[in-house]
Amino acid sequence: MDKAIGSTWVAIIEGKRWPVVLCGEDVTPKKFVALRTDPQHLPAIQLGRRRYLFVHDKMLEEYDHNKTNYTSSLWASHGNEDPRGDGEDLREERQIAFGTDACKFQDDKYWVNFLVEQSKLRKLGRGQQRSSSNSLKRRASVTTEHLAVEEEGHRSQSSIPESKRRRVHAHGSSHRPSTPARTSREHQRRQHSVTGAIQLSGNEVEGETVLENEIVAATNFPGNPHRVTQSVETSTRLAKNSRSTLSLPPARLGPDQCELILPHGEDKYLVINKDIIPKCSYLSTRNPSSSSSSKIDLTHDQRANDVQLVATDFSAVLQFYQTGDIGPRFIINNNNNNNNNKPLQFSPLDLSPDQKAAHVESLAKAYVTAVKIQDENLQHLILQKLQLLGSSSFSSSFSSLSILILASCFSHLAALKTTAHIEKDATENDNDDEISLWVLDLVKNHYWLLVRNHIDELQTLFEHNHSMRRAVYDFLRGNPLGGREG
Repeated sequence: MDKAIGSTWVAIIEGKRWPVVLCGEDVTPKKFVALRTDPQHLPAIQLGRRRYLFVHDKMLEEYDHNKTNYTSSLWASHGNEDPRGDGEDLREERQIAFGTDACKFQDDKYWVNFLVEQSKLRKLGRGQQRSSSNSLKRRASVTTEHLAVEEEGHRSQSSIPESKRRRVHAHGSSHRPSTPARTSREHQRRQHSVTGAIQLSGNEVEGETVLENEIVAATNFPGNPHRVTQSVETSTRLAKNSRSTLSLPPARLGPDQCELILPHGEDKYLVINKDIIPKCSYLSTRNPSSSSSSKIDLTHDQRANDVQLVATDFSAVLQFYQTGDIGPRFIINNNNNNNNNKPLQFSPLDLSPDQKAAHVESLAKAYVTAVKIQDENLQHLILQKLQLLGSSSFSSSFSSLSILILASCFSHLAALKTTAHIEKDATENDNDDEISLWVLDLVKNHYWLLVRNHIDELQTLFEHNHSMRRAVYDFLRGNPLGGREG
């Protein structure tokens, strides 16, 4: 049977049957194709694990698109594939491979595109982590050197043994792998790319269409989406302010500056301009001295501790307190003569796809901060802008990634409120209920879009938010044709 490019077949990989999509050399990374040692080795993408590998032309089995219980059929007809001997991760990946990926009936161009986008996300995430880590290492180095000078005169930091220097993690703890067992398991099951006797090179494949080592993995999300660390993605006009404001306390503050001391996070110090304080009720009520105060210590503030307030939370909303606005700019429709009922619109300069995605992320993170510091006006403004960004009046609604970011941020916020037992006033409850229901509707209505593009991250989200999972399940059970927007 002719093995057409883009068609789906079944290959035996490490003793197990997996669906694979055959790839054309015109879309496959050139450096990967260069690894081929036999003309009968065909480039392909292993579904489920979503990685490149070679398959032997004579070792492929025809994939039956009519089988709805493909994994069960395979296990029943091949005793050596009894799933009882498989680990949980392997069973889960094969279920995704046959039950989700293969059922999409997508060709090689779709999957190559998918791997490219996943690689870009990981590269962006690693860049942000490196930037944060380098900043923290410089800060730790300065602190260690300062202590050494105090204890032993002018002895340089280089004389301090490396083992005594504290290595600081970007999330505020001593550096260690977040989940050693999972990391080791992921490495072991991802490091192989074998089909029959074909062993891929361990070298990274980095070409025009693949940014990192796509042979090894293609489904990692840049960071845990449920641990929300406020990294601001905002307009360039405030980039300098955001970068220069978050730092160690300077030896001497300027006359117009005030130092915030936060109870959580490694970055416990934030220097802001004093004119921001009266614009933020949370800070003004905690600054009883006067406008001349150069320090606000929140270390023992109950609200700050309850909501785990960190310096980067404030970085997410500095734009609002500096300019009175945040995110994309509203403009007024001049064709409407009724000034009181002019529809809200955004400046066209703020609506490119990349800018829109960045706005969604920064607004979602800013909303989390607005709830933490109980700024109801800011919450209302952000909700208004998010809903307008996702409205049908635009040529395209939210991307699947934007919906996932929104769901992750508000899932994190809901978990924080539950564990901290935060007391909320009526207005805050109204805002939270409105945006929570809106985000839940986005997830329900775009469920299959999220499954296609971010199934691993969606599953992790549901594992951390059982109420969302139950709501989506009940919705799909009552609406078999639902969840197909996007």
